[in-house]
Amino acid sequence: MKRSTLYGAINILLRQKNTLIKKSVSETHFSSNICPSSKITELTKFSKVQLPFPVKGVLITSGSYKDSRFGKIILTEEDLKKSADLWVGVNIFKQHGVYEAAFLEGRDVPIDMVVGKITNAFWNDRKKRLEYEGEIDDENIAFKIARGLIKHVSITFTQDRVKLGDGYRLKNIKPIDLSLVFNPRDKNASIEPKNAN
Repeated sequence: MKRSTLYGAINILLRQKNTLIKKSVSETHFSSNICPSSKITELTKFSKVQLPFPVKGVLITSGSYKDSRFGKIILTEEDLKKSADLWVGVNIFKQHGVYEAAFLEGRDVPIDMVVGKITNAFWNDRKKRLEYEGEIDDENIAFKIARGLIKHVSITFTQDRVKLGDGYRLKNIKPIDLSLVFNPRDKNASIEPKNAN
């Protein structure tokens, strides 16, 4: 084979190889067929959260609930309304049981259990429930709330119990904490980003 023909064949092969490489590289980027740009935006929307991360939700709804110690407990609109202002400044904990562990059992509780605080609390007369706004100062927790991985909360409070029918009315509610949980007694008790619809 002549040298010029050999060089020509090599050049053709190199051009074909470069075309394949370029095509391969372009296909590794996100294309609309693989992952639409809207989906990329959705996936990366909360990849970084700014602290403090503002949240909102429901503390508790008025009504009756089953309780392992007292059978039925009753939370009235009147008693919950009275407690609204007392929730402002209350800590938000990573999980339930911090109060019991620290104050009732005398166990040490890691300081990183505190992840935020309640900044506002108010009564929703239409939905008959106590609602709140707050701030989360833990990036990992904030990210999970933003992604909808953490959705529920539960409250701890001290109270006076008054016998009422087949249950107990809880009066003089004094807030202790708000905790992140997966299975709250009140299924409406929630946490979500403050700007969520």
